[in-house]
Amino acid sequence: MRIYYFCLFAVLLSLSIRAQDSPENFGSEDFVQTVFANMHDAGVDSSQKIEWIFEFSHSDSLVLATLFTSYTHSNQNIQIGTIKKGMINDNNLRNKLEGLYLIEISHLNRFSEQKLFKKIHSYQKIFKKASIKLVGVGYTMPEVMTDSAHFEASFAHKPIKKSPLDQIKRLLDKLTGEPITYANIGITGKAIGTMTNMEGKFSLNIPPIHIFDTIRMSCIGYETIQIPVEAFQKAKEFYLVLKPHVLSEVTIETKAYTKSIILGTKNVTGNSWGFVHGKGGGAEASRLMKYKGKHPLFLNEVSLYVENRNQKPIKLLVNIYTQDSITGLPKENLMQKPLLVTSEMNEGWLTVNLNKQELILNQSFFVAFQWIDENTKNPFIALKGNSGYQRSASMDSWVQSSTFSWAIKAKGTILK
Repeated sequence: MRIYYFCLFAVLLSLSIRAQDSPENFGSEDFVQTVFANMHDAGVDSSQKIEWIFEFSHSDSLVLATLFTSYTHSNQNIQIGTIKKGMINDNNLRNKLEGLYLIEISHLNRFSEQKLFKKIHSYQKIFKKASIKLVGVGYTMPEVMTDSAHFEASFAHKPIKKSPLDQIKRLLDKLTGEPITYANIGITGKAIGTMTNMEGKFSLNIPPIHIFDTIRMSCIGYETIQIPVEAFQKAKEFYLVLKPHVLSEVTIETKAYTKSIILGTKNVTGNSWGFVHGKGGGAEASRLMKYKGKHPLFLNEVSLYVENRNQKPIKLLVNIYTQDSITGLPKENLMQKPLLVTSEMNEGWLTVNLNKQELILNQSFFVAFQWIDENTKNPFIALKGNSGYQRSASMDSWVQSSTFSWAIKAKGTILK
């Protein structure tokens, strides 16, 4: 749950408030004292590390892009959003807000009232010359909300009507009404995503900066849909339609000159382990399987080297992606149906048989393992190599590492 204290940005959340009403004491000592007083009332221990969020605005996206590239620290997460033309119906606000770009910087820190006050004024001083305005300050509640969460803002220290942004919703098959399990839901390219559970239920907390973005919903075997965030917030149930497709006949002849090969990590040595820093359901770890054979490859099985430190059942989805010819990143999921692997093994190769998927590949591809919940430390994954791929949530952008890779391998049969 996130609590925000906004100046100009409050206009986006309550269209009855005007920009010229923005309080002059935004960021003052009284303002900071109010933030901490409300934290105390909410039971938040301000002496602990908390994820603090700072919102900035500017009319030129290039200016914010410069901020994005020049002010990134290792302990910060930065996201950029935009208010698109035609999204605002209020004539009095359209001229003020159309084309406005917003950037959200969040990082873990332990602020006292004095340190937060200095931080706010440090930001204001640094970006004043570039006409970048600090328009919002907030923090993330440390508790994980399992039922629902509410967005709560204050404007000039006066409460605004609460808007539920994290309700329990359902994704269903449009024809049968049956729940759709393990579907990916989120904002494309952002670390804001989740997955449906066995009952097709899910919840997704969307920061206000993304109010004019689009939610994408996809599941293997179904048509993907996209829904504006505003419409998404109001609805409780969503429906996907099965993809119409004709299965081509696959004939595999076992001949003396077929050959089995192993791609990826062939053995694991040492004790290097890692995990994806997940920010929501649907985080993934992936490895590129380089295949340049002259003949098609029938994919038999894939494996992941794991260590179960939590001694809890491992639950992962298996995905096989094509490689984007331009970016070199994972692109299209080739799986015919969702495949969930469960195991209680302590350490070793977690192997999954893919013969029933009938995947025949002619070029390099990615093998990915996806967490269905936010516990990305179950399991830990052995590190081997220097070119790993991962994303922190469903629909998030893929990121390539040049310093490590995941211990993942694939076994296939070359068809001659």
